[in-house]
Amino acid sequence: MTRGALTTFSIANDVAKYFAIIPAMFIVAFPQLGVLNVMRHLQMLAGKAQLVEHPLFIERNEVLRSEATGIFYPLIERGQTCAKGTLLGYVTDFFGKRVYELRAPFAGELLYILGTPPVSKGEPLAMIGQVAQTDKQ
Repeated sequence: MTRGALTTFSIANDVAKYFAIIPAMFIVAFPQLGVLNVMRHLQMLAGKAQLVEHPLFIERNEVLRSEATGIFYPLIERGQTCAKGTLLGYVTDFFGKRVYELRAPFAGELLYILGTPPVSKGEPLAMIGQVAQTDKQ
């Protein structure tokens, strides 16, 4: 083995460790992910799964992708409700000229929005969803 191969293996090994640690951190920080509940339900972990009292169901959703390469500037945050046509953010070229505006294709709730500025054409920027109307709402 060459030294470069060892270094590459070492980096890959370290990265693999983080892929095990980071999801565990999210489970602690964001219990709504429900991963531990699923594991309890499947009897992979001891304990009883806790049911969600008021679950929300998403009827329609869409991943919104960039139509340009550049720098993305989000204008609203995850969890906010928006109307059809709302400006969610925009992409500028590397000189600051606005080259693409990201707008909501339908009214709904923003499920996620990209937090890192550099984007490539075709890359997901956000996801919007419509919460289903139920009898209990």
